[in-house]
Amino acid sequence: MTNIELFDEAMDNAGIVFRKKNAYKISRITEWIEEHEHTDPHKYLLEAYFSRELQSPNKLLSMFEREIKYDYRMNPETVDLILDNKYFESAQNNLPAWSEAIFPKSVRDHIMAGHTIGKRFMTVVKEHGTGIRQNLSIPENEFKKLKDSIEYKLQANGKLNKIEEKFVAQVSYWDTQDYYPRYMSENQIEYAVREAYMNARKIGKRQYPGVRDIANIGGTIDKGNAMYQGRSGDLGINIWFNLNEMKISTAYPVKNDPKTIRHDKLS
Repeated sequence: MTNIELFDEAMDNAGIVFRKKNAYKISRITEWIEEHEHTDPHKYLLEAYFSRELQSPNKLLSMFEREIKYDYRMNPETVDLILDNKYFESAQNNLPAWSEAIFPKSVRDHIMAGHTIGKRFMTVVKEHGTGIRQNLSIPENEFKKLKDSIEYKLQANGKLNKIEEKFVAQVSYWDTQDYYPRYMSENQIEYAVREAYMNARKIGKRQYPGVRDIANIGGTIDKGNAMYQGRSGDLGINIWFNLNEMKISTAYPVKNDPKTIRHDKLS
């Protein structure tokens, strides 16, 4: 049987009430399976369902939705940057000097919320806790204790033990966002963004976003935004600059930069 036939059978077995309640999800997953049928995508999910390793149709849908999300991260839709026209020419070739207007508090808060493990930890655990726990092979009762301990230590800037480090690495793996190194305070992150902006302003050229950049900004590029890259010490930082509003939109570390300090590296 083909993947789509297996999926249809699984949904038929789930019953008409389940199909009506989850019609949108089923339609989206069906379309995705049909588009990828030639690559035989993730047949193991369907095999696991029929072998009862996945115990419910809800779990099957959730696992497929996660695979679709991951597929989008690795194969994002094609996007176009703004055209190089006279309106943007001066800003593209010479970013304005640093000022408070360049980096307002709202942007600072947005960066801290999206690119620091302390702020992202609980959000990711709530969304992907089951996958994290399975990957670490931790019983559910121990998982909760470990989660609470890590959350407290992250807020108090405490030292994590080895298993807690592995837990944090798993959170990083499941997240679409890249984090600043855990040892950096919010003031240090702001200083790093400023330093990276200053050298990007002088020597940086507009960068074309890659796969991780699409994931870091949520999969969409607003018209009028351009990406630049700068450095702060050994840390590479990608900076999105809004050429309409003349301010930074967001800034995050270059995770695949070999000189970047990896936040998820185990000691």
